[in-house]
Amino acid sequence: MKRREVVSFLFFLKKRFFTIRLINDVNVKKMKKYLFFCVLLAAALLVACQGGTNKEKKHNPKFDNPADIEGKVDTTMYTLVNSVDSDSIEVKVLETGRVYRFSITPAKVNNAIWGDIEESDTIAIMPDLKSKSIVSSINLNCLYGLWMFKDKDGEGLRLLSDGGAMAIGWDSDVLLRRWKIYNGMLYLYTIPADGSDYDELPFECSIEYVSDERFVFNLQGDRYDCYKQKGRIEISNNN
Repeated sequence: MKRREVVSFLFFLKKRFFTIRLINDVNVKKMKKYLFFCVLLAAALLVACQGGTNKEKKHNPKFDNPADIEGKVDTTMYTLVNSVDSDSIEVKVLETGRVYRFSITPAKVNNAIWGDIEESDTIAIMPDLKSKSIVSSINLNCLYGLWMFKDKDGEGLRLLSDGGAMAIGWDSDVLLRRWKIYNGMLYLYTIPADGSDYDELPFECSIEYVSDERFVFNLQGDRYDCYKQKGRIEISNNN
């Protein structure tokens, strides 16, 4: 019940009490008791409404402007590493099973290899099929897991191997739902925490560094330095 509804209820009671008093003065004492009880009830509801308002999630305006990637062709290639040489890799495309050998030199020169590439790793690459090289690479095996922010106690995010994502301890009015590599870039998708809209909106997550132990990224102007939480962890649902 909203504050406005509670106040309207109080005015209704006041009007009803005085109307009945004019009709029958004998029942005034009974009506006073009735009105007193109703006022206490309305006051309790008003306090409860105020308490609920204070617990609302903080609005983060940085999530008001999602990335515009709808309708754009995604050329990301998800692959399994068969072998690694000093300047090239052989990969098998997960979707088709086709095998390619690519030079990794251009990606190395541009510091666009995020996560060491090792045999049997699953990596997302941006290929240049004409030059048989890769523009960028993200090691997905490194990316999966529970990442906790170094400078924020109990806050972080979990990235699942099936593309799901969830925030841990974030005091925000948005919820993380999933992640996706789109044209070689990592995107996090959110929805409003109040359930008012279930359309997932993408936000670019710029990776600075990723390994099996550490993940550094920039999201909507903020830089996050994370360490991977290993082993069992209990996550409270009371947030």
